[in-house]
Amino acid sequence: MFPSAIILPYLLIKNYNSWNHSLGNPVNGRNVIILITTKGEAQEVVANIIKTLKSYSINTRIIVLTEYYDLYRYDAEILRVPADYKTKNGSKNKQRALQYYSEWLLKNNIGSNTYTLHIDDDNIPDELYIKNVMAMPFDAGQGTIRLREYKNCIISTIANFQRVTFTDALLIYANKKFKPLSVGGEGLTIRADIEAKLGWDFGPIAAEDLLMGQRIHFEGYKYGYIPGIIYIAPALNLKDFYARRGRWIHHFFVSRKCIFNMNSTAVILFSYLYDFMWVPFVGIILWFFDFYFKFHFP
Repeated sequence: MFPSAIILPYLLIKNYNSWNHSLGNPVNGRNVIILITTKGEAQEVVANIIKTLKSYSINTRIIVLTEYYDLYRYDAEILRVPADYKTKNGSKNKQRALQYYSEWLLKNNIGSNTYTLHIDDDNIPDELYIKNVMAMPFDAGQGTIRLREYKNCIISTIANFQRVTFTDALLIYANKKFKPLSVGGEGLTIRADIEAKLGWDFGPIAAEDLLMGQRIHFEGYKYGYIPGIIYIAPALNLKDFYARRGRWIHHFFVSRKCIFNMNSTAVILFSYLYDFMWVPFVGIILWFFDFYFKFHFP
């Protein structure tokens, strides 16, 4: 706790208001795909996200990446992952869908003039963020997160307050130096030809967002900070919170060796955060009982 108590306040002051500035005019010929990845279980939420994105009146291409069984008629392009689609390394769930998307990029010859702004069905970028994706001079990046609808679950809210503080301090600092540490799925933006080349096929269980961000940097591409805000929704109840926290911790520890080979600092940092900050430590305990003893907390 002690290093965080010193470093985080300093970086929070240093990075104050970093999110609130423009990267300039759009790059000539720049195209932006806003990819909403969903399992098809929050259809009305996705529909509202699309409605909000269209209200910005920014010329982007909105695509919903969903499963074959999701027959909802979204007011956007729809890319459905076939039921029989399998990846070489056996990736599951979100990774499987994203790998299908990366192959779709390659198949359709979508190149370096296009960037993909990734969001899930529980987060949404503000207008400034999208405008800065249109103007960003680097290959990939991510920005600032803020909470929305945060009154439903107090533990989840506290955990996400901690996450927001962490990103406002260390994430902004690291991304401004083009050396990513923390990488999440909310607002992760990647040049299309790079995403098609690297792919998302990390295996059955993996911290896919963190792996992708570290791999982009490891391969020599420039990963920077995108001003603007991505609004995220915390878990609605304790059961959802436990499930998310357990999944994050499990996937991180499964992926830690691969991440360590690309960026040992990221592994050391996350291990410290999970071990010594109280909400993640609760998550480790819950994950341990769930994973090894199949005891599911209410």
